[in-house]
Amino acid sequence: MFFKKLKQTFEQIIIEKRKSQKYLRGSNKLSRYVESLHENTEDKKTSEILKKTWKEPQSFMQIPLSEAKFLELFVKATKARMVLEIGTFRGWSAVFIARALPEGGKLITIDHDIRIESGVKELWKDSGVLDKIEFRLGKALQCITDMKTNDEKFDMVFIDADKEHCKEYLDGV
Repeated sequence: MFFKKLKQTFEQIIIEKRKSQKYLRGSNKLSRYVESLHENTEDKKTSEILKKTWKEPQSFMQIPLSEAKFLELFVKATKARMVLEIGTFRGWSAVFIARALPEGGKLITIDHDIRIESGVKELWKDSGVLDKIEFRLGKALQCITDMKTNDEKFDMVFIDADKEHCKEYLDGV
């Protein structure tokens, strides 16, 4: 029942995000508040990474800091050890997920764009989480099928890929 309700909630979020661009960085008071709290923390490395990544082309596609911090909290709260991320982009959300993983935890992140692999690995190394992340290159649905064949199981799945196929990804996992 819990997973059915969670699936319905995620489907609703996908629909709402398609309707609105309000989820972009700094678009509401709560996001700005959470981001301002982060600026005052001692995590200077993450602040530097945030400033750098927001200057890159298409940075609007990244999740806002408030959502990244929520992901980190969610991973910790659920005690997830194996996490799947569909859609890597600049590797920003993977940093927060991986930081929250316990010793021996692992994040597998999938993206179809070969051009991003070297950049994200540098980010993950600079963030101290490279050893917790495995990057897989390929089309998400094929990778999901391969993981099922290999009986790979996940405690949590974060879908942040092309929005047109999110429902198929959710159904696939």
